[in-house]
Amino acid sequence: MSYHRKRADFYSHNGKYDLSIADFTKVIELEPDEAQSYHHRGEAYNLKGEYDKAIADHTKAIELDPDWTRPYLKRGEVLSFFRQA
Repeated sequence: MSYHRKRADFYSHNGKYDLSIADFTKVIELEPDEAQSYHHRGEAYNLKGEYDKAIADHTKAIELDPDWTRPYLKRGEVLSFFRQA
């Protein structure tokens, strides 16, 4: 696991979503075909209330790893909430 990913996880768990997003973005630049970073950045966007960006990141994670179920679940949750808001 890269330094940026560890730091992004730390920031996200401590409510520092802008910093987390910045680090996940760096990880994505370095590893653009890795679904987990898109998924986790999507979670940070969701927690910030940036639902359109969260949906886009979860969708990208699904495109990269269609067998991984978690992004489907999280995208569905965001879509459900986004439509109610």
